[in-house]
Amino acid sequence: MWTDEPAERFPTEYVDGGEVVDGDDISLHEYRPDGPSEHTSRPTSRPRPSGSPPRPSRRPSPRNAHIRRGPRRPARASELVQLDFPHRLAAAGNIHLFVRDLDRNRDVKGYSIYLATLQRMVLCDLRRQLAEVVAQLEGGRRASRVLREDAMKLLAEYCNAVRDYDFIAERLAKAREEGEDDPFQISSNHLLDLCLMRDAGLLPVKGKDDLSWDDLYHRVKVDRDRYHDLQNVLPSQSRSRRHDAILANLYLDRLVMGLAGGTALIAPMLIMVLHKDLVTTLVTTTAATMLFAGALALLGTKLKGETVLASVAAYAAVLVVFVGTNGSG
Repeated sequence: MWTDEPAERFPTEYVDGGEVVDGDDISLHEYRPDGPSEHTSRPTSRPRPSGSPPRPSRRPSPRNAHIRRGPRRPARASELVQLDFPHRLAAAGNIHLFVRDLDRNRDVKGYSIYLATLQRMVLCDLRRQLAEVVAQLEGGRRASRVLREDAMKLLAEYCNAVRDYDFIAERLAKAREEGEDDPFQISSNHLLDLCLMRDAGLLPVKGKDDLSWDDLYHRVKVDRDRYHDLQNVLPSQSRSRRHDAILANLYLDRLVMGLAGGTALIAPMLIMVLHKDLVTTLVTTTAATMLFAGALALLGTKLKGETVLASVAAYAAVLVVFVGTNGSG
């Protein structure tokens, strides 16, 4: 999709991690990052003076021809504007497409492919095509049928791509909420995904900051026990396991809500019974109502504003009735 036209050669030196690549042809499949790196004070790339001898290009090994050693850094704005669209899309997107997973000590523990980033690159390409259609409409005196049909087709594809990205974002939020793996993340922590990365040639050559196939395979050794037991190891959860997880989450939600609701009612009532004075009653009622409202706003992510308002009003009414019947103050 992104290489419909021959890519022009980048006329300047491109600083790539620990290497300087002079005039390399970088296609979408060649420009694969192995993770974002912290910004360093590396000098900005500059064009070579005319007449100077070209520097020899440092190319990766044939086995990993599309992987370049050294960490990736985000492309600067001055570099992006010099690239044609395929190179610019790769430079802007690949830094978040195939990345390193770091632990708390900033050491590499694995690799991940984020398909959400790939979908964003698809959106960027569709926007480019729509901009070209608008340019043709702006430069012509009439909108031909072919041009209108092209615009209609591109808009339909763009709307579908936006809906797909919204679905990807919703699945990520749901996976985090339910403690599941993101189905749109291919991680080397799973043996099948690790094999996919190896088969695609994505795993970098063993380096100072990288992990080899043997290192990654050893890290998922515990996960390999499931294969010997013939358990389900395909992506996502099996139907039975997912059903059990849903039932467990529902039971946990009911238990937490019941205990929290009971505590929210009993605690202020006990305080007002043990300390029957006007100041204690007013402070306890006000504080309990505000805490209840704040807890609903923070924890009730699926509640609407009207539902939160009705719940707070009902809670405050219960406390007021208790104060009236108890004769506090």
